[in-house]
Amino acid sequence: MRELMEAHPIVAKFVEDFDEVRVIHNASELLPVMKEIEKEVRNEWNAAYIQSLCNKLIVDVARIFDKDDPRTFDHVSRISDYIAYHYFEIESIEDIADAVGLNKVYMQRIFHEKREMTVGQFLKKTRLTRAASILKDTSLPIHEVEELAGFHSRQAFYTSFREMYGMSPRQYRDQSKCNK
Repeated sequence: MRELMEAHPIVAKFVEDFDEVRVIHNASELLPVMKEIEKEVRNEWNAAYIQSLCNKLIVDVARIFDKDDPRTFDHVSRISDYIAYHYFEIESIEDIADAVGLNKVYMQRIFHEKREMTVGQFLKKTRLTRAASILKDTSLPIHEVEELAGFHSRQAFYTSFREMYGMSPRQYRDQSKCNK
């Protein structure tokens, strides 16, 4: 372990900062290495290879924790919550950054790292999900649904809706009525 810490300062920092409980929020990055370790242990028992895989796993975990600042998760939660409650009135990404008190570029970077989608994609998905719900549960005219969901362009609404649901808003409403 000492050699690993000397070769990778990030591992040394991880070990120094280690406390009893640490949660890995995005462990999917670790799965390929863990599966390879499991396969080696199960089949061949190549000790040197297993040791190198374990070292890689430790370095990968240290890297994840290095970028998993708890404040980042708080910021991403605030961004998500703000969008969830204000999707219909947001005019631009700058509105979101101002509302949550973050630099626009920083906000977009941390959101993308943690959510694996851009702030704009999340906003559009939130609006479309809400529009679909309104279409299914009400008989409001589609142009009103578009406005309630926060879209300012009929073309953008129809194009985005079709991309997400594979049909027009009217077709979605008709299909939802048939499924009730």
